[in-house]
Amino acid sequence: MQRMFSLISMNKVSETQKFIQDHLKGQKRYLVVLLFILILGIALTSSLPLLYGKLVDHITEYRLKEFHIIFALYLTFSLLSLLLSSIEAFYGEWVSFLFSSQMKKNLFASIISLKCAEIEKRESGELISRLNGDVEVITSFCISLITSALTIIMNTAVALFFILRLSGTLARIALLFLPLSIFTNYYFKKKYKEIQRCKRRFRDQFYSFQVQILSNIMAFRPFGIENKYTDKFSEYMREQWKITQKEKQINICSTLIGGIVSNLSSFALLYCSAKLIWDQSFSLGSMTAFMSYISQLTREINRMLNLNMESQNVIVSMQRITEMENLPSERQQLTFNTICRPLNTIKTRNLSFAYKPERMVLSGLSLKISDPGLYTIVGKNGSGKSTLLKLLAGYYDTYIGQILIGDQKIESIPLSQLRGSVKYISGTPYIENLSFYDNIRFFYKDIKENNIREAYHLVGLSNYIESLPDGYHTLAGANGTNLSNGQKQKLNIARALASEASVLLFDEITSEIDGSSEAEINMILEQLATSRIIIHATHRIASAQMGRQIFVMENGKINIDGTHEYLLKHSALYKNLFVQQNQKTL
Repeated sequence: MQRMFSLISMNKVSETQKFIQDHLKGQKRYLVVLLFILILGIALTSSLPLLYGKLVDHITEYRLKEFHIIFALYLTFSLLSLLLSSIEAFYGEWVSFLFSSQMKKNLFASIISLKCAEIEKRESGELISRLNGDVEVITSFCISLITSALTIIMNTAVALFFILRLSGTLARIALLFLPLSIFTNYYFKKKYKEIQRCKRRFRDQFYSFQVQILSNIMAFRPFGIENKYTDKFSEYMREQWKITQKEKQINICSTLIGGIVSNLSSFALLYCSAKLIWDQSFSLGSMTAFMSYISQLTREINRMLNLNMESQNVIVSMQRITEMENLPSERQQLTFNTICRPLNTIKTRNLSFAYKPERMVLSGLSLKISDPGLYTIVGKNGSGKSTLLKLLAGYYDTYIGQILIGDQKIESIPLSQLRGSVKYISGTPYIENLSFYDNIRFFYKDIKENNIREAYHLVGLSNYIESLPDGYHTLAGANGTNLSNGQKQKLNIARALASEASVLLFDEITSEIDGSSEAEINMILEQLATSRIIIHATHRIASAQMGRQIFVMENGKINIDGTHEYLLKHSALYKNLFVQQNQKTL
């Protein structure tokens, strides 16, 4: 395999082989069967040109008995070769699917386990592009490489053997043209690799554009700008054609020059063969067999050169996937069986954090919560409320200062225990297109139906669900399409309550619902906070005032804390928010 890829740097060959070995674990037995089928097929196919040449000689020399024997062999070998080719195609497709599925599964697991900081650096389109586009490129190439390596080596060896045996003179002429083909391939492969990099970058952007637009149709529809997005889509398509055009130009030039070299070789061999036949030192059957083996040799060399060209595409994809798999991840620290431990205190000391070095989001923030209850964090958008909750949940580890949960430094708490004991609930409800039962059961191992019913009862959804024809087996719809915004949030809360977590962190869960639903959810949180620490980050005073202790955030710090009445008297920011929101209500 390394000889075949002598045109690729030895370092790249080694990287390719290691990548294939790492991602083909458990699939080797299937490859052995595939290679066995290939060997049989190659052995049969390689004998056909020789048998055909003998048929021609027996026809021209009127040797009927030998003709019938060779004819029967030629027919049998042709049919067997065709059968094995069909089996190889089907089995190869199945092995390719197994390989692709395993690679996608591993990459998918890596992506969804990335640390939050890494996920936020990447758009959804880029992740989809790597998961699908890059994996498909690699899968196709790797299976082709594994099967083609054996095919190329055997077919090349057989072709060379018979070419040299049939005519050393013609063989030397044929081999003179080989360096030209290799030089042509070497010249174009660097250009091809750069084009593949451009294609990947473009595809990441294009996929991200599609995901963003298709996910927000209802948001931009009121502005009547569908035509603008259609025009933008057309711009992407034009850009795609520019890249494709460059790629095709390289392919056409490479193919054209390669074809010219191949035709010159064929013309030279045909002319020299004719002279040898006229001199009676070569037979017509031998010429037919020789030209068939030359065609076979040329085909295999072209396959090798094409693989070399395609490898530039694959190297780019492998680098992208390897980069993704090597990013900081929580995968090794997490297990499905999260462990719950009572954690009844939360403290931060001089906590500072920045997504980018030039802009601090939190700056010297200190906070202390020592008892169960409902606590609220209020502040304007961008004040750092969500960031604080994510830090308390262990989503980021690049902070300055201290975070103590249950009097333990957060970094010393095993991640599985932290995830089991501290739940972060986003303001955007995540709802699967599953039944009400399964929208909770899917997230917990061995949870009982009674516990699920109790969670729905606590948030006031049980009466509604039980009134439905299929009850708890009713589908909630993808993203909760069958539910109101308030019901979505209640389901969101119910899922958190079904756990045994002692700390629940709610991030703006009342920001997108009406006042009536907000009041209802606030009452639910207050009732549930008797035995847990519940922190609700919000910019809405109606929700914030429900906290037994309210923390007011401004410029990445807790400016002041206290009760609703206390803050109305002593916090200008809190009072302004209260006045503004009450004026809007009026």
